[in-house]
Amino acid sequence: CGLISHGDKNAPERALLVDILGDEDHFGDMDFKVCGTREGITGFQLDLKIDGLEIDCMYEAMLKNKTSRFKILDIMADCIAEPRAEMKESAPQYAQVKIDVDKIGALIGPGGKNIKAIVETTDAKVDITEDGTVNIFAPNNEALESVKSQIDGLVGEIEVGREFEGKIVTTKDFGAFVEIAPGREGLVHISELAPTRIAKVSDVVKEGDILRVKVIGVDDRGKISLSHKEFHPDFDGEPTEYVDPKAALKELEVGEIVRGTVKKILDFGVIVDLPNGANGMVHISEMADYRVKDIRDICTEDDKITVKILDVDLNSGRVKLSRKAAMAELD
Repeated sequence: CGLISHGDKNAPERALLVDILGDEDHFGDMDFKVCGTREGITGFQLDLKIDGLEIDCMYEAMLKNKTSRFKILDIMADCIAEPRAEMKESAPQYAQVKIDVDKIGALIGPGGKNIKAIVETTDAKVDITEDGTVNIFAPNNEALESVKSQIDGLVGEIEVGREFEGKIVTTKDFGAFVEIAPGREGLVHISELAPTRIAKVSDVVKEGDILRVKVIGVDDRGKISLSHKEFHPDFDGEPTEYVDPKAALKELEVGEIVRGTVKKILDFGVIVDLPNGANGMVHISEMADYRVKDIRDICTEDDKITVKILDVDLNSGRVKLSRKAAMAELD
C-alpha cells in the first residue's frame, strides 16, 4: 500500500494507493508491505519519505491492505484451495536425514568415493554437517529416494527382511555377489536366484545386471546372504516341487557349497535340508572354527546356513556337511 501526500505539512491532502506496479514507491511518500493469511499478519515492512504518519492514516492503510490481501487469497483459493498432500514427482525435492557421527566417514568413503558416486548417479546435492545431519537437494522424487536408499545402504543396519536393488559385481558357480550399497556386497546363492532349481548361474543373471534382492541372513562376521526368489517372474508363492532325498543324493557333489535350511538341532549337530531335497548333517565340530558350546548361539531351526559338502554315502544315505569349511572358502 502506498501514499501520495500534497499540501500543508500540518494538514496535507493524502491518498492511499494499492500497490500494483510500485509507482507510488518511486513517486510517493510511503511503501507499506504487509503479508499474511486470513487469520492474521505474518510480516510487514515500511518505507517512508515523510516525517511521520497519523495513527488514523496507518489504520486506514492496514484496512486497505487487508481488503486487497483477502481478494488475492480468494483468487488463489479458486485455483487451489489447500496445499497438495505431496509434491509432484517431477518437482525438486528436499529432505534431511540423521546418521550417527561415527558413520560419517563410511558415508563419505575413502577420498569421498561414496558420496561422489551418490551425487553422480542422482544429480543431487548432498551436504553433511559435523553433527551427522545430511541435507539432500534432489531434482525430483525418484532421485531423492535413490539418495536416501543409498545412504541407508551405506550406514544403516542390514537386517533380515530388508529389500535392496543392487548391481551384480561378480558371478561364481555357487551364486552371484550383489552390491546393495557402495562397498557393501551380499551373496545370492544359486539356490536363491530362482524359485526352481537352475543348473548355472549364467542361466539367470550376469555381471552388471540390476537385481532386486531381500536379506535372508547376516552371520556373526557380517557376511550378508541375499535372495532373489520372490522377485523372479516365475515366483507364484508356492514351494518348489519336492524331490525324493534318495534320488537327490546322486546330484550332490563333494566340495560343492550350498545354502540349506536348518531342519533340526541336536546336541551334537544340526540336520540341514538342502535345495535339491536331500538333507545332511553338520557336526558341532564343523559349525565354526572355534569350539561351539551351544549350537543355538549360531543358528536356530528354519534358519538358512551355508555349508560345504564333505562326503556323500549313497549306501547309507548320509551326507556330511561343514559350515566351518564353507565360511573359510567364502571368506
